[in-house]
Amino acid sequence: MTTFLNRITVDPEQCGGRPCIRGMRIRVSEVLDLFSAGLSAEQILSRDARLGNAGLAGVSDVCQPSY
Repeated sequence: MTTFLNRITVDPEQCGGRPCIRGMRIRVSEVLDLFSAGLSAEQILSRDARLGNAGLAGVSDVCQPSY
């Protein structure tokens, strides 16, 4: 298992090896799709409170370009 920024994991045995929020089967791509659909962070958290602010921050961190 690979861990990114302590919040995102990649495990070949979980969700087909796609990046997920640590300890959950919530894929980063699912959260990004919700943001792309126009949902706010508050709306996303109201849909699944398990995600938490740390999970959203992890998704945001992964999407930040590193220069």
